[in-house]
Amino acid sequence: MLNRLTISTLLKSVIAIMAACVVIFLLMTAWESWGRLQAASRMSIIAEASDGAFKAMHNLRTDRATTVQTLNGENAIDSSAEKALREYRDTENPAMRSAALLSAQVDFAEKSTLLPALNRQIETLKTLQAESWEAMKQPKAARRPALAKEYTEAATALLQTLDKVSTQLTAAASHMDAVVDQLLAIKQLAWLVRDSGGQAALQLSGAFATGRLPPEARQNYTRFITGAEFTWNALEALVAGLQLPPGLVEAMAAVKTGYFDPQHLSGSEKLLNAAIAGDKLGLTSGEWRTGAVARLGTAVTLAERALAEAKRYTT
Repeated sequence: MLNRLTISTLLKSVIAIMAACVVIFLLMTAWESWGRLQAASRMSIIAEASDGAFKAMHNLRTDRATTVQTLNGENAIDSSAEKALREYRDTENPAMRSAALLSAQVDFAEKSTLLPALNRQIETLKTLQAESWEAMKQPKAARRPALAKEYTEAATALLQTLDKVSTQLTAAASHMDAVVDQLLAIKQLAWLVRDSGGQAALQLSGAFATGRLPPEARQNYTRFITGAEFTWNALEALVAGLQLPPGLVEAMAAVKTGYFDPQHLSGSEKLLNAAIAGDKLGLTSGEWRTGAVARLGTAVTLAERALAEAKRYTT
Protein backbone atom coordinates (compact mmCIF):
# COMPACT_ATOMS: atom_id res chain seq x y z
CA MET A 1 0.00 0.00 0.00
CA LEU A 2 2.82 2.35 0.96
CA ASN A 3 4.70 1.44 -2.21
CA ARG A 4 1.61 2.10 -4.35
CA LEU A 5 1.06 5.44 -2.64
CA THR A 6 4.67 6.39 -3.11
CA ILE A 7 4.66 5.41 -6.80
CA SER A 8 1.34 7.16 -7.37
CA THR A 9 2.56 10.31 -5.65
CA LEU A 10 5.82 10.16 -7.60
CA LEU A 11 4.01 9.78 -10.91
CA LYS A 12 1.69 12.69 -10.11
CA SER A 13 4.67 14.79 -9.10
CA VAL A 14 6.52 13.98 -12.34
CA ILE A 15 3.41 14.78 -14.39
CA ALA A 16 2.92 18.05 -12.50
CA ILE A 17 6.56 19.03 -13.03
CA MET A 18 6.34 18.15 -16.75
CA ALA A 19 3.11 20.14 -17.09
CA ALA A 20 4.73 23.10 -15.34
CA CYS A 21 7.72 22.87 -17.67
CA VAL A 22 5.43 22.83 -20.70
CA VAL A 23 3.53 25.86 -19.38
CA ILE A 24 6.78 27.73 -18.70
CA PHE A 25 8.06 26.85 -22.18
CA LEU A 26 4.82 28.05 -23.78
CA LEU A 27 4.92 31.26 -21.76
CA MET A 28 8.53 31.91 -22.80
CA THR A 29 7.67 31.20 -26.45
CA ALA A 30 4.63 33.48 -26.26
CA TRP A 31 6.73 36.24 -24.67
CA GLU A 32 9.40 35.87 -27.36
CA SER A 33 6.71 35.94 -30.09
CA TRP A 34 5.16 39.04 -28.54
CA GLY A 35 8.58 40.71 -28.55
CA ARG A 36 9.11 39.79 -32.21
CA LEU A 37 5.64 41.11 -33.05
CA GLN A 38 6.41 44.41 -31.33
CA ALA A 39 9.74 44.68 -33.18
CA ALA A 40 8.09 43.85 -36.51
CA SER A 41 5.37 46.45 -35.90
CA ARG A 42 8.02 49.05 -35.06
CA MET A 43 9.98 48.22 -38.23
CA SER A 44 6.81 48.38 -40.31
CA ILE A 45 5.95 51.86 -39.01
CA ILE A 46 9.52 53.02 -39.60
CA ALA A 47 9.44 51.70 -43.17
CA GLU A 48 6.09 53.41 -43.81
CA ALA A 49 7.28 56.71 -42.34
CA SER A 50 10.52 56.51 -44.33
CA ASP A 51 8.49 55.92 -47.48
CA GLY A 52 6.46 59.07 -46.84
CA ALA A 53 9.57 61.14 -46.11
CA PHE A 54 11.24 59.86 -49.24
CA LYS A 55 8.31 60.64 -51.54
CA ALA A 56 8.04 64.09 -50.01
CA MET A 57 11.75 64.86 -50.47
CA HIS A 58 11.85 63.69 -54.07
CA ASN A 59 8.83 65.74 -55.14
CA LEU A 60 9.68 68.75 -53.00
CA ARG A 61 13.08 69.09 -54.67
CA THR A 62 11.43 69.34 -58.08
CA ASP A 63 8.67 71.55 -56.69
CA ARG A 64 11.27 73.97 -55.31
CA ALA A 65 13.19 74.22 -58.58
CA THR A 66 10.03 74.65 -60.70
CA THR A 67 8.39 77.17 -58.37
CA VAL A 68 11.45 79.35 -57.90
CA GLN A 69 12.31 79.28 -61.61
CA THR A 70 8.75 80.35 -62.48
CA LEU A 71 8.62 83.06 -59.81
CA ASN A 72 11.91 84.50 -61.07
CA GLY A 73 10.75 84.37 -64.70
CA GLU A 74 9.04 87.24 -66.46
CA ASN A 75 5.97 85.38 -67.69
CA ALA A 76 3.07 83.62 -66.01
CA ILE A 77 3.30 79.86 -65.56
CA ASP A 78 2.34 77.85 -68.66
CA SER A 79 -0.20 75.03 -68.61
CA SER A 80 2.32 72.17 -68.83
CA ALA A 81 4.45 73.50 -65.96
CA GLU A 82 1.32 74.13 -63.88
CA LYS A 83 0.11 70.56 -64.45
CA ALA A 84 3.51 69.11 -63.49
CA LEU A 85 3.82 71.30 -60.40
CA ARG A 86 0.33 70.37 -59.25
CA GLU A 87 1.27 66.68 -59.50
CA TYR A 88 4.43 67.23 -57.43
CA ARG A 89 2.54 69.05 -54.71
CA ASP A 90 -0.37 66.59 -54.71
CA THR A 91 2.15 63.85 -53.97
CA GLU A 92 4.53 65.62 -51.58
CA ASN A 93 1.97 67.23 -49.25
CA PRO A 94 0.13 64.07 -48.11
CA ALA A 95 3.45 62.17 -48.05
CA MET A 96 5.14 64.62 -45.67
CA ARG A 97 2.08 64.71 -43.40
CA SER A 98 2.02 60.91 -43.33
CA ALA A 99 5.72 60.87 -42.43
CA ALA A 100 5.10 63.31 -39.57
CA LEU A 101 2.12 61.33 -38.18
CA LEU A 102 3.89 57.96 -38.36
CA SER A 103 7.14 59.33 -36.95
CA ALA A 104 5.23 60.45 -33.86
CA GLN A 105 4.59 56.75 -33.10
CA VAL A 106 8.30 55.86 -32.99
CA ASP A 107 11.07 56.83 -30.58
CA PHE A 108 14.17 58.10 -32.39
CA ALA A 109 17.08 60.43 -31.68
CA GLU A 110 16.28 64.16 -31.62
CA LYS A 111 12.55 63.45 -31.91
CA SER A 112 11.68 66.19 -29.38
CA THR A 113 13.19 68.85 -31.67
CA LEU A 114 12.85 67.36 -35.16
CA LEU A 115 9.15 66.50 -35.03
CA PRO A 116 7.91 69.95 -33.90
CA ALA A 117 10.21 71.57 -36.48
CA LEU A 118 8.83 69.27 -39.19
CA ASN A 119 5.19 70.10 -38.40
CA ARG A 120 5.96 73.83 -38.22
CA GLN A 121 7.83 73.82 -41.54
CA ILE A 122 5.03 71.88 -43.26
CA GLU A 123 2.56 74.63 -42.26
CA THR A 124 4.95 77.36 -43.41
CA LEU A 125 5.34 75.74 -46.82
CA LYS A 126 1.57 75.24 -47.10
CA THR A 127 1.06 78.99 -46.71
CA LEU A 128 3.75 79.82 -49.28
CA GLN A 129 2.35 77.29 -51.73
CA ALA A 130 -1.05 78.99 -51.64
CA GLU A 131 0.55 82.39 -52.26
CA SER A 132 2.84 81.10 -54.99
CA TRP A 133 -0.05 79.59 -56.98
CA GLU A 134 -1.64 82.99 -57.31
CA ALA A 135 1.67 84.77 -57.90
CA MET A 136 2.75 82.44 -60.71
CA LYS A 137 -0.38 83.28 -62.67
CA GLN A 138 0.64 86.94 -62.68
CA PRO A 139 3.50 88.69 -64.51
CA LYS A 140 6.70 89.15 -62.50
CA ALA A 141 5.99 92.81 -61.73
CA ALA A 142 2.83 91.82 -59.83
CA ARG A 143 4.57 89.25 -57.59
CA ARG A 144 5.88 89.93 -54.10
CA PRO A 145 9.65 90.34 -54.65
CA ALA A 146 10.75 88.26 -51.65
CA LEU A 147 8.44 85.31 -52.41
CA ALA A 148 10.94 83.27 -54.45
CA LYS A 149 13.61 83.66 -51.77
CA GLU A 150 11.20 82.74 -48.98
CA TYR A 151 9.97 79.69 -50.90
CA THR A 152 13.56 78.53 -51.47
CA GLU A 153 14.43 78.91 -47.79
CA ALA A 154 11.24 77.20 -46.56
CA ALA A 155 11.54 74.26 -48.96
CA THR A 156 15.25 73.85 -48.23
CA ALA A 157 14.70 73.87 -44.46
CA LEU A 158 11.89 71.33 -44.81
CA LEU A 159 14.05 69.10 -47.01
CA GLN A 160 16.83 69.17 -44.43
CA THR A 161 14.45 68.27 -41.61
CA LEU A 162 12.86 65.45 -43.61
CA ASP A 163 16.32 64.13 -44.41
CA LYS A 164 17.31 64.19 -40.72
CA VAL A 165 14.08 62.46 -39.69
CA SER A 166 14.59 59.81 -42.37
CA THR A 167 18.18 59.23 -41.23
CA GLN A 168 17.17 58.94 -37.57
CA LEU A 169 14.32 56.56 -38.43
CA THR A 170 16.78 54.33 -40.30
CA ALA A 171 19.09 54.43 -37.27
CA ALA A 172 16.17 53.51 -34.98
CA ALA A 173 15.58 50.34 -37.01
CA SER A 174 19.27 49.47 -37.14
CA HIS A 175 20.32 46.03 -35.82
CA MET A 176 16.71 44.93 -35.27
CA ASP A 177 16.85 42.62 -38.28
CA ALA A 178 19.63 41.98 -40.81
CA VAL A 179 17.29 41.90 -43.83
CA VAL A 180 15.60 45.17 -42.89
CA ASP A 181 19.02 46.74 -42.27
CA GLN A 182 20.09 45.86 -45.81
CA LEU A 183 16.85 47.10 -47.38
CA LEU A 184 16.96 50.41 -45.51
CA ALA A 185 20.62 50.82 -46.48
CA ILE A 186 19.64 50.33 -50.15
CA LYS A 187 16.93 52.97 -49.70
CA GLN A 188 19.33 55.41 -48.08
CA LEU A 189 21.99 55.01 -50.79
CA ALA A 190 19.38 55.29 -53.54
CA TRP A 191 18.21 58.57 -51.98
CA LEU A 192 21.79 59.87 -51.89
CA VAL A 193 22.07 59.10 -55.62
CA ARG A 194 18.82 61.01 -56.19
CA ASP A 195 19.98 63.83 -53.93
CA SER A 196 23.36 64.31 -55.64
CA GLY A 197 21.81 63.90 -59.08
CA GLY A 198 19.12 66.40 -58.16
CA GLN A 199 21.73 68.92 -57.05
CA ALA A 200 23.49 68.51 -60.40
CA ALA A 201 20.19 69.01 -62.22
CA LEU A 202 19.52 72.10 -60.12
CA GLN A 203 22.74 73.60 -61.46
CA LEU A 204 21.51 73.08 -65.01
CA SER A 205 18.02 74.39 -64.30
CA GLY A 206 19.48 77.83 -63.69
CA ALA A 207 20.41 78.01 -67.36
CA PHE A 208 16.73 78.05 -68.37
CA ALA A 209 15.95 80.90 -65.99
CA THR A 210 18.83 83.21 -66.95
CA GLY A 211 19.96 81.90 -70.34
CA ARG A 212 23.48 81.15 -69.17
CA LEU A 213 25.56 79.86 -66.24
CA PRO A 214 28.67 81.26 -64.54
CA PRO A 215 31.98 79.35 -65.03
CA GLU A 216 31.98 78.07 -61.42
CA ALA A 217 28.82 76.06 -62.22
CA ARG A 218 31.05 73.48 -63.89
CA GLN A 219 32.89 72.70 -60.67
CA ASN A 220 29.66 72.39 -58.68
CA TYR A 221 28.04 70.22 -61.36
CA THR A 222 31.06 67.89 -61.54
CA ARG A 223 31.16 67.55 -57.75
CA PHE A 224 27.53 66.44 -57.58
CA ILE A 225 27.80 64.02 -60.52
CA THR A 226 30.92 62.47 -58.98
CA GLY A 227 29.09 62.13 -55.66
CA ALA A 228 26.21 60.32 -57.36
CA GLU A 229 28.63 57.94 -59.09
CA PHE A 230 30.57 57.15 -55.89
CA THR A 231 27.32 56.50 -54.02
CA TRP A 232 26.10 54.21 -56.78
CA ASN A 233 29.36 52.25 -56.61
CA ALA A 234 28.86 51.86 -52.86
CA LEU A 235 25.31 50.60 -53.44
CA GLU A 236 26.50 48.04 -55.98
CA ALA A 237 29.18 46.87 -53.53
CA LEU A 238 26.54 46.53 -50.78
CA VAL A 239 24.29 44.23 -52.80
CA ALA A 240 27.08 42.21 -54.44
CA GLY A 241 26.46 38.53 -53.73
CA LEU A 242 23.00 39.11 -52.21
CA GLN A 243 19.91 37.30 -53.48
CA LEU A 244 17.75 40.34 -54.16
CA PRO A 245 14.02 40.17 -54.97
CA PRO A 246 13.31 40.47 -58.73
CA GLY A 247 11.74 43.90 -58.28
CA LEU A 248 14.93 45.31 -56.78
CA VAL A 249 17.11 43.73 -59.46
CA GLU A 250 14.90 45.32 -62.12
CA ALA A 251 14.98 48.71 -60.37
CA MET A 252 18.77 48.68 -60.11
CA ALA A 253 19.07 47.89 -63.81
CA ALA A 254 16.73 50.81 -64.57
CA VAL A 255 18.97 53.24 -62.66
CA LYS A 256 22.00 51.95 -64.53
CA THR A 257 20.39 52.36 -67.95
CA GLY A 258 18.39 55.46 -66.97
CA TYR A 259 20.22 57.99 -64.87
CA PHE A 260 23.72 56.61 -65.49
CA ASP A 261 23.17 56.21 -69.23
CA PRO A 262 26.38 57.57 -70.86
CA GLN A 263 24.35 59.43 -73.51
CA HIS A 264 22.31 61.18 -70.83
CA LEU A 265 25.40 62.22 -68.87
CA SER A 266 27.20 63.44 -71.99
CA GLY A 267 24.07 65.34 -73.11
CA SER A 268 23.86 67.04 -69.70
CA GLU A 269 27.51 68.04 -69.96
CA LYS A 270 26.92 69.53 -73.44
CA LEU A 271 24.03 71.52 -72.01
CA LEU A 272 26.30 72.75 -69.22
CA ASN A 273 28.99 73.81 -71.70
CA ALA A 274 26.44 75.63 -73.88
CA ALA A 275 25.02 77.47 -70.87
CA ILE A 276 28.46 78.58 -69.66
CA ALA A 277 29.38 79.74 -73.17
CA GLY A 278 26.08 81.59 -73.54
CA ASP A 279 25.03 79.49 -76.57
CA LYS A 280 21.50 78.34 -77.39
CA LEU A 281 20.42 75.42 -75.21
CA GLY A 282 18.52 73.60 -77.96
CA LEU A 283 15.47 72.63 -75.86
CA THR A 284 12.85 74.22 -73.67
CA SER A 285 12.74 74.18 -69.89
CA GLY A 286 9.72 71.85 -69.95
CA GLU A 287 11.41 69.38 -72.30
CA TRP A 288 14.55 69.27 -70.20
CA ARG A 289 12.67 69.02 -66.91
CA THR A 290 10.54 66.09 -68.09
CA GLY A 291 13.57 64.05 -69.11
CA ALA A 292 15.63 64.96 -66.02
CA VAL A 293 12.84 64.11 -63.58
CA ALA A 294 12.15 60.78 -65.32
CA ARG A 295 15.80 59.71 -65.09
CA LEU A 296 16.13 60.82 -61.48
CA GLY A 297 12.91 58.93 -60.86
CA THR A 298 14.68 55.61 -61.49
CA ALA A 299 16.62 56.10 -58.23
CA VAL A 300 13.36 56.99 -56.52
CA THR A 301 11.75 53.79 -57.78
CA LEU A 302 14.68 51.76 -56.42
CA ALA A 303 14.32 53.35 -52.98
CA GLU A 304 10.54 52.87 -52.99
CA ARG A 305 10.87 49.20 -53.89
CA ALA A 306 13.42 48.67 -51.11
CA LEU A 307 10.97 50.24 -48.66
CA ALA A 308 8.07 48.20 -50.08
CA GLU A 309 10.12 45.03 -49.65
CA ALA A 310 10.94 46.04 -46.06
CA LYS A 311 7.22 46.55 -45.33
CA ARG A 312 6.35 43.22 -46.96
CA TYR A 313 9.05 41.42 -44.98
CA THR A 314 7.99 42.89 -41.62
CA THR A 315 4.36 42.02 -42.35
